[in-house]
Amino acid sequence: MPRKGNKTFSKEVLTSQVQSLNNNTQIGLYDKEVFRITPTINKCYEYANYTKKIGKYPTERFFSSYDPVYIGKYEGMQRWGGGEPYTRFYFNDNGIQKTLLASDTLSFVEVPCQTVQGGKRKTRKQSKKRRQTRKK
Repeated sequence: MPRKGNKTFSKEVLTSQVQSLNNNTQIGLYDKEVFRITPTINKCYEYANYTKKIGKYPTERFFSSYDPVYIGKYEGMQRWGGGEPYTRFYFNDNGIQKTLLASDTLSFVEVPCQTVQGGKRKTRKQSKKRRQTRKK
């Protein structure tokens, strides 16, 4: 006989409780899943701050109603501080250095690296020829 205060639940009761939890959490049509991960060097990422958290650790999931922003290729991080440590992430977006200060809700999504769009770079000879043809 169970002690006073202890409750035993059947499988049906637990299943109905889980279903009611799933029905109560509102994930919008435009919410995207994001991940609370530490980036890996030489991989590209998008970032967004999560707005919704579903579940409890270790099976929690994070969603953001914001569109993730491409930040570039991860190069490293720097941590400093005592009581409240700070973390700064360093990224490279096609030659442009970007830094991102970590917050409690910062989340990442790993994506393929984006390259610079555009044509072949003009050489000095090509531009010189073009100037000569314009003068004529």
